[in-house]
Amino acid sequence: MQPKLIAFHLPQFHPIPENDAWWGKGFTEWTNVARATPHFPGHHQPQLPTDLGFYDLRLPEARAAQAELAREYGIHGFCYYHYWFNGKRLLERPVEEILASGEPDFPFCLCWANENWTRRWDGAEQEILIGQNYNDDDDREHIQYLIEAFRDPRYIRVDGKPLILIYRARHLPDPKRTTTIWRNEARKAGIGEIFICRVENFFNERDDPHVLGFDASVDFQPDWMAINDDNPSVVLPDEHFVVDYRDMVESQLDRPDVPHLRFPGVTPSWDNSARRKKNAFIIADSAPEAYEHWLTETLRSVSDRPESQQLVFINAWNEWAEGNHLEPDQKFGRGYLEATRRALETAAAPRTLKSPPLVDPLSHNGFVPREAYARRQSAQRLSKAAGLLHDQRLSGCAPPHIRIVLDATNCSDAQLQDSLNSVAAQLYEHWQLEVLSQRAAPNIASSRLGWHTIEPQQAAAATLQLVESSGDDWHLVFAGGELLAEDALLFASQALIDAPEASLLLTDGDTRDADGRPVRTWLAPGVNPDWLRSTLRIGGLVIASTGIIRNALQDIGDSPTNALPLAAVLRAFEDADGHHMLHLPRIALSRPDSVAPIPLGFRAELLQAHLGRQGHAAGIEHGMLDDSCRIRYEHAQEPPAVAIVITGIGDRGMLLRSVEGILSHPATPPLSILLPLAPDCTADTRECLQQLAALGSQGIRIIEVAAGSPTAVANQLAAATEADVLLFLGNGLIPLDADWLDALVRHALRPSIGAAGGRVIAPDGSLQHGMIRLGQMGVAATPFQDVSVGYTGNGGELQLEQNCTAVSTQCLMIRRKTFHDAGGFAADRYPARHAEVDLCLRLAERGLRTVWTPYSTVVAPAPRPAPSFGPPVRDDEALLDDWLERVPTDPYFNRQLTRHFNRPRLQTDVALAQDALPWHPVPRIYAHPADLAGCGEIRVSTPLRALNRASLIQGGGGTRFLGPWELATVAPDTVVTQRIFSDLGLTWLAAYRKYGRSLLIYELDDLITRIPRENEHGKGFPADIEARIGKAIGLCDRLVVSTAALADAYGRFANETVVAPNLLDDAIWGGLQPTRKQGARLRVGWAGSTSHGGDLALMHDVVRSLSDEVDWVFLGFCPDALRPFVREFHPSVAVKNYPAALAGLGLDIAIAPLAANAFNEAKSNLKLLEYGALGYPVVCSNVLPYQGKLPVVRVANTTQQWVAALRRLLADADERQSLGDSLRTEVRANWMIDARRAEWLSAWTR
Repeated sequence: MQPKLIAFHLPQFHPIPENDAWWGKGFTEWTNVARATPHFPGHHQPQLPTDLGFYDLRLPEARAAQAELAREYGIHGFCYYHYWFNGKRLLERPVEEILASGEPDFPFCLCWANENWTRRWDGAEQEILIGQNYNDDDDREHIQYLIEAFRDPRYIRVDGKPLILIYRARHLPDPKRTTTIWRNEARKAGIGEIFICRVENFFNERDDPHVLGFDASVDFQPDWMAINDDNPSVVLPDEHFVVDYRDMVESQLDRPDVPHLRFPGVTPSWDNSARRKKNAFIIADSAPEAYEHWLTETLRSVSDRPESQQLVFINAWNEWAEGNHLEPDQKFGRGYLEATRRALETAAAPRTLKSPPLVDPLSHNGFVPREAYARRQSAQRLSKAAGLLHDQRLSGCAPPHIRIVLDATNCSDAQLQDSLNSVAAQLYEHWQLEVLSQRAAPNIASSRLGWHTIEPQQAAAATLQLVESSGDDWHLVFAGGELLAEDALLFASQALIDAPEASLLLTDGDTRDADGRPVRTWLAPGVNPDWLRSTLRIGGLVIASTGIIRNALQDIGDSPTNALPLAAVLRAFEDADGHHMLHLPRIALSRPDSVAPIPLGFRAELLQAHLGRQGHAAGIEHGMLDDSCRIRYEHAQEPPAVAIVITGIGDRGMLLRSVEGILSHPATPPLSILLPLAPDCTADTRECLQQLAALGSQGIRIIEVAAGSPTAVANQLAAATEADVLLFLGNGLIPLDADWLDALVRHALRPSIGAAGGRVIAPDGSLQHGMIRLGQMGVAATPFQDVSVGYTGNGGELQLEQNCTAVSTQCLMIRRKTFHDAGGFAADRYPARHAEVDLCLRLAERGLRTVWTPYSTVVAPAPRPAPSFGPPVRDDEALLDDWLERVPTDPYFNRQLTRHFNRPRLQTDVALAQDALPWHPVPRIYAHPADLAGCGEIRVSTPLRALNRASLIQGGGGTRFLGPWELATVAPDTVVTQRIFSDLGLTWLAAYRKYGRSLLIYELDDLITRIPRENEHGKGFPADIEARIGKAIGLCDRLVVSTAALADAYGRFANETVVAPNLLDDAIWGGLQPTRKQGARLRVGWAGSTSHGGDLALMHDVVRSLSDEVDWVFLGFCPDALRPFVREFHPSVAVKNYPAALAGLGLDIAIAPLAANAFNEAKSNLKLLEYGALGYPVVCSNVLPYQGKLPVVRVANTTQQWVAALRRLLADADERQSLGDSLRTEVRANWMIDARRAEWLSAWTR
């Protein structure tokens, strides 16, 4: 049975009196659609209809055309939005006429859109046009109305029950009561049971729907919660937020399953900028092909369900003003409908292989990836202050002098000029430039510039001559049109200073199009000989010693010099197997994307010569990727005897599967299969082993072993064989093809290789085990688990042989002597988990590399889900204790990629992506703000920025906790945490304490154990919050708080307590001036969040009493009770826009009411500082936080005192001016952070 597609349908496309009154005569959704404009290059706006035109849903023929088109492309039915406000219905005409007429004959159901109607389209969510008022009587009246629709034979049912959706279940005062009333009334009416779903999208609509009385949930796309800081995004003017459609699709497909019944959803796109002038959410670069991929995978995900539960919802059929519609438009025509039909057909066919992901994080195709990458690169630019620290270091040593050769014999004048400019812009000055060009030398006198007029075919020889005549130790050759990053030579020189034994340095790079936009990034996985011999591409900068560059030039002969970087790197691998080569993980070189690659044949010739010089007999073949190679290493000795060691054979079926699978592929080397007979094995296993022994095959050996862990058993089996080579293989795995063993043996016999591993895949072609990366998903794991091995993203990582830190014991080959010399598996320390990582790290200490090959494939019986990122567990302790300090970073991992995703992405955390000051001249601080607004901004982000600006620290941070190896990559002296109390947070904090070496700080800005009931932010805190806070503080070295009251409250939990005051950021508040506004009345106002409901309750009578005398102005929050008296209300804004928004209020007087309670008494004077920075005169409550020397008017919290103080100021312009000026002077002199940075530096460092 084919799954059924239900598309949400908006019945808005016809005029109604209410919309005429609210938005203008004749308003419909088409009004917004037609006036939309594009906001960035390639933005698909306006989105205009074609086939169905600007229809009017009052017309039966319009509704019939929609149904006919939907049916043609496989849509099962529509889910019409239903608007009910205490008996008043809006936009009801289309559905009521469908019910009355019986036309069109097309299945449908209803979704109660139970939100208040507001001016959200204008960005004014709190201005209610028509509101909801829930009660039992209305619930009964409402269901009686719906019952008439349920009786319709076209109405969609689940298990025979009419399907009804509620859009915002949590808006109901008692959802379970409402659903109970509905069910009872439906039974009374003879309908029987009804199937009620709640829409799952908003943050508070994600728990088990059964608890609220619902049968299931409907996944409403796009799921905003699945889009986070790790998804590339762009914020446009007017706060329009843009993400990439393909990236969003992959985020949705990667979401874990939920334990309750949820009908999945998809969307062809989303873009509500046609409706919203500000704060629109735009999903850019949607395309039918990507939508088809998403829908196909989603349809497959429900194919195993009972027939009635095979529903998939599409948002939407016709949400034109939100940019999500299947109906044909001028750009794509029927593209999305055709994609829908293809997805249904594909999903119905027998499934073979899992589809690879759509997104390649190293490809910047589309507006958002390009813009996000440019922003990322800008964030990594060296600050002026950090540059001074670099200069100080270089002045105290002998900096390397770099001879640069620019081969401009095959580039345009503009490209030559661009390359010259990039050299001239270098932040490092110890270089000499030699230009090779067909052009005559320009009339430029410079001791640092040499010009050589030659023909293109003379470039290599001329370069060799320059190298041999140069007295410089380091050489860089690059081509016209290529650009050096401004800090390329600076960071390269610092790396060379730190590694005097180095012979070559390789960086990362990228390519750009003719307009200078980024196209693709090239990242090297460390110094990785096997990877580079497979890809034979160099995308970064190469700086090489004289000996290396001279030999490389001789290797390329008279070929173009663009082959020189590859030739030089291959030469560097011949020097101590590449151990004298450096990799600098920075984008130091940008190339034109239009430049054709060096022919693979010539690159293969360089590789063959390189292998020959190393004494390797090898054949070179085309690799899995079109432009890659595979090396088949040849060995002079006879094929070695291989013993396959299988442990963990508790399952009889899996054991027979493995043995039969291995024997079905005749092996060239002598082969034996070692199976353990342990005293604690089951009778079934023992019988199976006896049957295998009775076969009399010399290749099957049953070996009695002592009871023990899997690694202990593996050691016993390895000791029982004289085979030359051991292959540890997981139980239940079978070879995919005949070449599987040979592909491993060819690597295992190489003298420089300690261990070799193959890939373990599931029957659907997804990767299960393979290379292992330190820090992946927390501690150590295989990247790309559960991803199709056909995925070619991330530089084709899954199709290239490469070195890695370890390979999985599910398929690990090692020479027997090497295994025993290394001591085998450390079974006592690693009874099961991470034994292979420990072994491979010990091999690395002996100078042996580990290699992973995709050419040896074994198949697991079934897929398994990828692990989630999380804190260390008990099984991780041995690995972290033994190796975290000895190997603080994975040598084959590029820090510009993430490790907390199963499929690595470009790293956006600057501190993790780069080390701007690698010699550690100032303290390193990594901070975890609890949020990016409020306390997180003022207590963490503000001091971090200020200290970074002055280069007093090297600071970074993020809201996500870091795994131990991620933290070791940053190597912070201090870790600042804030307001941690959840179970997960405490677990992470304990891991930081155990495995970190940093000063660990706990930061608090509120008395969160005494939050008043009327404070919105107090909801959801656990009952044992005080014990949790105490535990968290106790795990840290120091408590840092904003006030003495907080120190008194929580200091008893701390080893040390420091009070660091809240201060304003000079860079944000220093030059800000208020916008003065002229009016008949003076402007009195307040700014704050919903947490201040209790404080504003004090002001009800004050605001009412003065409403005829002043214009009240509120920003961020305004209680409903005050709204009738408020002249202006401005919704909350992003934290970065708050200072300007506050200045834009143009207040004549600002108020700061604060109720007298323990929570408020522990607060700081931050509100007064914000008002004061703008010169607003302030009237405030006379409570502890607001007492002191700041020149403000303090009053008792009585209406009489508040009104009297305000009237006095209103009547005296001079006093207002004097108070405002005095307060601003005091704040800017004593309460700005730049002048008091030392206090924060002391608070955060030892």
